[in-house]
Amino acid sequence: YTVTQTGDSTGTLQIYVTLTGYDVYDTTRRLTRSTLTDDTTTYDTVLVQTKANLSVIHVNTALDSVSRGQSGKDSATVTVEVRNTGEAEATITTDTLTFLKSASSGAALTDSFFVIRKSSGQPSKIAGGASETWTYVVSVNDSATTGTTVIEATFSGTDTNSGLTTTDTRA
Repeated sequence: YTVTQTGDSTGTLQIYVTLTGYDVYDTTRRLTRSTLTDDTTTYDTVLVQTKANLSVIHVNTALDSVSRGQSGKDSATVTVEVRNTGEAEATITTDTLTFLKSASSGAALTDSFFVIRKSSGQPSKIAGGASETWTYVVSVNDSATTGTTVIEATFSGTDTNSGLTTTDTRA
């Protein structure tokens, strides 16, 4: 049997079953067994959770200003906090930083910045209701566009229970 839960409620789901059949030797004899009234039945339960839902909480850089050509040991550090507002665990499948000339223009500065590495030990999952932080080391090209730059983070993942996709992009 397949049971599909389609409601909005969460919590423990317990399924009661009633089986009805007839005696193979006496088809007038009806046989019924119900887990609802049978105290010898061993029950199993299923925890119903809200789906994983990623939300980029904030993107921070340790520096207020950078210079063209800033790289190596002088690279900028960017941290991103992501929260799973659902109850089910989320498995992170992609994480991306995008550098924009301004939040309103949406024009990416693809030739100005590049992530040279992510810090080791980045989380691959976020438990339901929890937050995790990712750290990136970013270099500035010699020909980087000057002026204010908006750093946007995009995180995608899957709900560990259902495999459904969840994505959030925030500056």
